[in-house]
Amino acid sequence: MFAQDVMDQLIRTGPQDPCGRLMRRYWQPVALSEEVDNQAPLPLTILGEDYVAFRNADGVPGLMARLCAHRGADLSYGVCEPEGLRCLYHGWKYDVTGQCVEQPPEPEGRGFADRIRLHAPPVVERAGLLFAYLGDDEPPEFPDYEFLRHGEANTYVTKVFHACNHLQANEGNLDQSHLGFLHVFYPEEADSHRELERSAPGGSKNAVELINEDKAPEMEVEYTDYGFTEFTTRKAPEGKYLKIQSFLLPNVAVFPGAVQGIDGHQVHWHVPIDDESHWKFVLVFRRSEAVDKARLAKALLGVDELLPGYRMKRTRENHHLQNRAQMASRLPTNGLGLGFEIHDAVICESGGAIQDRLQENLGYSDRSVIALRRSMLDAIKRIDAGEPAPGTVHRPEDNGFPEINVIARVIAEGEDPRRIAAEVADRRRAQEAARG
Repeated sequence: MFAQDVMDQLIRTGPQDPCGRLMRRYWQPVALSEEVDNQAPLPLTILGEDYVAFRNADGVPGLMARLCAHRGADLSYGVCEPEGLRCLYHGWKYDVTGQCVEQPPEPEGRGFADRIRLHAPPVVERAGLLFAYLGDDEPPEFPDYEFLRHGEANTYVTKVFHACNHLQANEGNLDQSHLGFLHVFYPEEADSHRELERSAPGGSKNAVELINEDKAPEMEVEYTDYGFTEFTTRKAPEGKYLKIQSFLLPNVAVFPGAVQGIDGHQVHWHVPIDDESHWKFVLVFRRSEAVDKARLAKALLGVDELLPGYRMKRTRENHHLQNRAQMASRLPTNGLGLGFEIHDAVICESGGAIQDRLQENLGYSDRSVIALRRSMLDAIKRIDAGEPAPGTVHRPEDNGFPEINVIARVIAEGEDPRRIAAEVADRRRAQEAARG
């Protein structure tokens, strides 16, 4: 059991809260690229603070405090122009750095605009996402994660609104014991999941079969500077089904997911809106070939599940539209459709915006939940002691994370998962060195 004051450290994300300070020491995704155009600015709330995302008429993205420095009008009602964003109230205009560049009602020559600058965090656009560094200090290098390097054809991104705090949902990403229960799935029900029908590498059965046949995997956790790596093994006819996946501080999970670790993997990045809601950004990539985005959308989000604005039709108020009649039919089902992301969002919201963790009873199968909390608490202590945020890099030559690996394969009985991970990491280091 974790005390309530400890859990509050991991959930509250205001500028002065421990988790809020931690989150602001890392680059965070704030919007999908497709959401932000040079026509209509996008209002955003991230970590409890209000921003507006926009592109100038040349397509350059920017993010800045939402209210105009003149008289507080909401800049999301403004107009995108070549040099920036113009306030609809009195015409003050700001460039993508937050600098005021025009004040039409003011007499010329006063230099008043030069003295006005809105808070505008630095922005990087990568892999179909807009990232921002929301801290007040000098940002670290933008992380050169492999999953952010691949082009548009090889990468699928989306997001889903969650009416619960970030931690509540992130804890489920590496929770292996829920897979054979919440995600009740039969491949014949939907061709959108055909990737899962492939035999797991090294074995004769697919991932769904192996998970359903061994619902109590063996688990080990190895703490790292960037968070932790989780090793799980299940019984398989040829030996053991191994999965290696990781938590990246402060709010990212990487795991085999929709492509089952075959030439790529899946990423969940949980970004707080406030203490009681968040966005889960979902990214799936393949290294060597294009992803089937229509298939992935169907597999992850189901069919006709989201309203405009990436919010679910299913809510706590309508009991998430669970289909009990379907649950009583001959095919086992959770009654929540076929979208994996929808299943996760529903179950995480079901306990309320902030669950009472004093009522939980953690067991062996919750080792990754415990590791996630301990990793974050340790990172908070380290930044409060004046150390760099764990897992960040501050020199270009140090950027790159070859030790972060996602593996899903059948291995022989007695093979050492750590040795397999080390060998893969060594190969990736060699590839990184060749890449320069």
